[in-house]
Formats: sequence, structure tokens, C-alpha cells
Amino acid sequence: MNSTAVSGVNIEKTFDSDFSLFVSQFNASYGKVYGFYGPNGSGKTTFLKILGLIMAPDSGEIFINGYSASVNNLKIKRKMSFVFQEPKLLKRKVKDNLIYPLKLRNETVHLENINRILKKLSFDPHIFLHKKPLELSGGEKKRLSLAQKLIFNPDIILLDEPTANVDSKSLSIITGFLTELKKQNKCIIVSSHDYEWLTATADKICYLNNGRLYTQKYENDLGRGFEYFASGLYHKCFAKTDVIVSSPEKPVDEGCYINPEDILIALDEPINISARNVIKMKVNDIEIQEKKVKVGLVKDDLRLVSYISKKALLELDLSKNKEVYVVFKASSAKWYK
Repeated sequence: MNSTAVSGVNIEKTFDSDFSLFVSQFNASYGKVYGFYGPNGSGKTTFLKILGLIMAPDSGEIFINGYSASVNNLKIKRKMSFVFQEPKLLKRKVKDNLIYPLKLRNETVHLENINRILKKLSFDPHIFLHKKPLELSGGEKKRLSLAQKLIFNPDIILLDEPTANVDSKSLSIITGFLTELKKQNKCIIVSSHDYEWLTATADKICYLNNGRLYTQKYENDLGRGFEYFASGLYHKCFAKTDVIVSSPEKPVDEGCYINPEDILIALDEPINISARNVIKMKVNDIEIQEKKVKVGLVKDDLRLVSYISKKALLELDLSKNKEVYVVFKASSAKWYK
């Protein structure tokens, strides 16, 4: 059984604006990857910094390995590493960027260890160590930033948007390395806008919105409470919108979600189709990712997400507040306990 690495209890943080963060309970264990996702301004980075002992909460407690910890616990903080969204690099050579953090801690520099980590991140140390940050791509800077933190061999690693603005090669390398760190029984906590990547990488995903944390492994979580409708069919009303799903067995206090790839978008109302759900909704948000486009859709209390191709985005000419028809089959429903 994996032991608990990081816990947060009744964490609260309020800023001068209207935003406030409150998380009643969060636990992360060793040998697992945890993911946070949510819209901009939802509190992902704030909560990540609090867990990483970089930012102090107004109230509540953080526990590391079962012990109460704060931003002043230098001994505990040395077991942790925080990788920022924007790499914090010196203008000097890569070698200096890797050695300088060790000197700050008065730790011995072991070049063989630095070379080993660089090779794990697909760098040739003989060439890469002599480069300067200005010569590096965004993805290479992200990998260098990760290498800076890993030379300390931390037990707990927190990463803020590690996949943002990186090329496909760096994305693959970072993903593979996180998988290896997990196998080494590290605790890894990640915030990301890339839900598709998170679902493929994280063992558990939490949703942050307006400073509140929700345990939610899937997007388009329609929750529980579906009622019997007809043979094999169940429905639930979201304000004035009825959603119909199917299940081979009667769901007993089970929740339901729809995979974003199973949700189609049409400009005109489809007719003579077998899909049970044809809902007129508005485009609430469009986020262009590396491979796909994430489209947020809203109608009253119902909020859905669909992933479409960049080509489809152009062909549909989607924009915020545009009215569209959302289509998905009742059989697209997935159930969870």
C-alpha cells in the first residue's frame, strides 16, 4: 500500500480580489501521479504552490509524510521540488544552471549524476551543457527546468503546466520521464490545461473551479441520480434540459460521464438520426491545444466539453456564444461507482 506523501486539510487562501481558495481535504501518495485541471484563474497554481510549501495558506495545514509543514520548514522542503510553468534560468550556460542550485545548498557537484539525468531527458551532455538558454526551444527549457530540480533527487515533485508551449518530442520525453519517476515511488502532482494528456498520465484527476476542488476523473461528469425512463434508458434533468443515457443494468447510486470525443457538434439541427441526445447549446470556451481543440458548451445547468480537430473548428467557424447542436448517443454513457 502506498504511503501518504502530501496532505492538505482545510486549506484557505484569499486574495484582494473576489477570489478565494478553499480545499477541505486533499491527499497524495507515493508511487502515484495526481493531476489538477480547470479554467484559468481556478486556483490550480495557487493550490500547487501551497502544497509545495512555496506559498503559505491563510488557514489550514499541510502535512508532509504525516508531519505538519510550513514554508519555513527548510528540511522538509528539501525533499520536494517545484517546477514552475515559466522556467527560471540564468543567462549563463546550461552547466551553470545545473550547478548553481547545488552551490546554493552547499551540496557537492557530481557531474556524473547531472549527465545521467540529462541523458534520461534525451540530452547529449557533451553538447547540451555548453549551450545557453537563448539557444534552446521552449520544450528544451522545460526539460532543463525539470533537470534542475531532479538533481536533488526529491521524493515529491510538483509541476505547473509542464506541457504548455512544448513540442511533441519534449512532450513525449517529459511524459515518459514522469512515468519512470512514478515507478521510482515518487509522488508527482501536476497542474495542466491539457485534459487529454492528464487522462493518459495521471492516476487521479481533480477539477478546480472558482477555488473549489472536486474529485472528478472524467470531463462531462453528469453525476448521479439518473431515473428510469424506458427499457435500458435513464434520464436526468439539468434545469430544462433532459439528458438520456443507457445502461445494461440498473445503475445503483452510480455516476455517469460522457467521453468528450463522443460528443459531436453540428450547426444545423440533425433530423432522422438514432442519437437520443440533440441539445441546442452555446459555445462557452474554445481552447486550441497541440493536437485537438477543446470546445466548452453550456445550456442552463448543463456544461459539456467536446474535442474536435482544428480542421473542424475552421469548417464550423466556431466562436464564443455561437449556438450549435450537441449530439451524443445514449450508449456513449460510461458509469462509475
